[in-house]
Amino acid sequence: MKANVYQTGSRVYGTAQPNADYDFFVIISDDDYQQLDNHYRNKRKNSNVSLDKTTTLRHSAFNNQWYYSGITFEEGQYDASKNEDSFFGDGFIEGYQCLFLSYPIANEIAELNVNLYKYSTFKTKLDENWLQALMCIYLPLQHVWKLDFPNLHTETKIYFRKLIVSVVGEAGKHFQMARRKWNSFNNSAQDSRNDSNISNYQERKYIAHTFRDLLFGKQIATYLKIIDYTEANAIYYEIMSSFPNDTSWSTFEKKYYPRYQLLKDQFNAITKKDDIVSDEEFKLNGSFTLALLRKLNGDIPTFLDQLRLYFSIESHTWMENGVYYVYVKGVDESPSYSKIVQEVFHGMVLCKQQSENVSNEIACQILCKPPNKIIPYSNAFSYKVSNWKSSIVFERYTNSVMVHLFFDIFSKKWMICSENSFNGQEEFNGCNESIRDIFWNFLNRNNSRASSHEKLSHFPISSFQQNSPTSLTFDISPNLFTNGLCSDINEKPMPIVTLLSSYNDIANLASYFTPAQTATRKSFVFSKIVEDHDFIEFSFDNISEVKAYANTCDPFYVKECIVWDGNGFESVPCPQYESLEYLIENIQLINEKSQRIDSNEISQTSELLLIHMIEISRVCILSESTTEKVRKLIQGSKFETLFENVLHKLSRFCECLTEIYWNVEKASNGDLKKFNEKLAEVNFQDYFTDISGINFVKNLLLSQIKKVKTNMPKSSQAIHLSLAERLNLSPAKQMFKCVCSFRNR
Repeated sequence: MKANVYQTGSRVYGTAQPNADYDFFVIISDDDYQQLDNHYRNKRKNSNVSLDKTTTLRHSAFNNQWYYSGITFEEGQYDASKNEDSFFGDGFIEGYQCLFLSYPIANEIAELNVNLYKYSTFKTKLDENWLQALMCIYLPLQHVWKLDFPNLHTETKIYFRKLIVSVVGEAGKHFQMARRKWNSFNNSAQDSRNDSNISNYQERKYIAHTFRDLLFGKQIATYLKIIDYTEANAIYYEIMSSFPNDTSWSTFEKKYYPRYQLLKDQFNAITKKDDIVSDEEFKLNGSFTLALLRKLNGDIPTFLDQLRLYFSIESHTWMENGVYYVYVKGVDESPSYSKIVQEVFHGMVLCKQQSENVSNEIACQILCKPPNKIIPYSNAFSYKVSNWKSSIVFERYTNSVMVHLFFDIFSKKWMICSENSFNGQEEFNGCNESIRDIFWNFLNRNNSRASSHEKLSHFPISSFQQNSPTSLTFDISPNLFTNGLCSDINEKPMPIVTLLSSYNDIANLASYFTPAQTATRKSFVFSKIVEDHDFIEFSFDNISEVKAYANTCDPFYVKECIVWDGNGFESVPCPQYESLEYLIENIQLINEKSQRIDSNEISQTSELLLIHMIEISRVCILSESTTEKVRKLIQGSKFETLFENVLHKLSRFCECLTEIYWNVEKASNGDLKKFNEKLAEVNFQDYFTDISGINFVKNLLLSQIKKVKTNMPKSSQAIHLSLAERLNLSPAKQMFKCVCSFRNR
């Protein structure tokens, strides 16, 4: 059987007592792991060992047994109250087994703690820069007992952003475990858990682990490996011998917590850098990214290493005709505070001429420059729109992708890359064509029926020549949800293509493209389309108006609304889309784990889940087709009953408010003063169990009688909102207390 076998723990650090356990990490192939898993599951099911006892000692009936994932051992005892057939238990890691084995060595029984991983699980842990996995691959050779998967060592890359999460998280977990367990045992007697006379032996070890985690993290950040596994020994022995007559946790916390925080700050100082070029270097080069490449004298490997280490920036390189091309892009964990991340996030292409006859400034250039990262308005690093009069607001669709068209001055060809790849060959979700093919077809298509594409047929695909790099960035969607734009039933719909920005566009190529924003409205409240091509024009004066519009968009189509003022982009995410994503991400997880939502009763549902349900349900009230899509999506899942309960209660809530409104409006004969008087006479406690949401309801009803349109987009046509539509403008967090306390009579 192929395996990687690593000796770990105190026998590696040099702090082991004579009777200490032997700790190992063992990595085997996925197939071998599955065979073992199947074998020992069947063996357990066919065993004569009874599992009916409340507890079973670790080293008796279960000696040398394969423990099911989901069966947990705590302080030497088996918890038979857990369902042995459940494949998902507390702390479960798919593809992992923790084995406690006994093995005869030199006439003694040695205790072995074996952490067994299947290959793919351990590889994922390495990719995440999980500290325990990194501690294995950097071991001295004498502690690597078998190495059948050497690629786990050679292919692992360090990302400081991931390392921070791993190291700081592991250290924090160990310190919290020490605090939590400190007084769990009788500390006045010998600590039988480790045959030690040291009080709180295990808890002291947790404190030592905290420092070891951070010290090893510092080594990895400094040397890209662990060079000294004994570095934490001094602090280990100090902790074990400190305050022998004082068993108070506060004493230890007072001494070691500040040192723990100081060491964490030192680790963060090594791994975090806001930017690695100055503002002066930016001004000289016109780009933070290009400034770094030139600062490194065109050393592309070092350039890419720094981008990966500090900012988790991914890259792809290729060589062609003496030119070194580099594609770089950010990922979700790339820090938005970095100017370099903001520049490259959506995909940038740089190049370097492999010639000694050109200067560094000429050799290193940007071929394709995207717009800066589009960041949600609530983020401190988001661009803030300053010129609302000339701004444009448009939707980005759930399947839209940024595509960059750039002119390669060396090959004299137009090239395509996307925010996801260097060549745009990936397929759209729900479409069998690649992004590249869809976009090229769009550029080459002569659509004389649409005036917006008349210029496009003359776009200089083949005849364009320029000595300086030029690029155009588009937001493109395959438009799978649009009908009626094609005269031929067999003709594929034109993709929705929106020009976002241009770089070095000396020839004014952007003039060939007409933005398609105004023809793509997908709001249940504001985009009331009479015919296929009858779209309502809107204008927006502030971010609150965009938020109101975004709250009313179809979550199956629109993920965010973008504001562009000619200089930058500001994003307003659609909360109902984020809630839909939350359900999609959790449906499979919950189903597989056979977990249950605590209750299908709204009053007993977690606030987070209920807010997500309200976000989705409030748009479903306005669209039966969206409701059916949600039902189909969650059919058979643990969310199904809860969704129906929330939707029903929210619908009744709307009906109740409408009834109250019309009764008060009728009694006041439309007079605002009388409306206020009659509204004050309504006993809202008949409708709500508490008064926390009554002010929200009153303000909503007053807004309806006043026909208030504050913080709403301005329209070229009169739009009269129903009470349900006005309610749809409100975020779920505002509606939360009302829905929870509504009596639903």
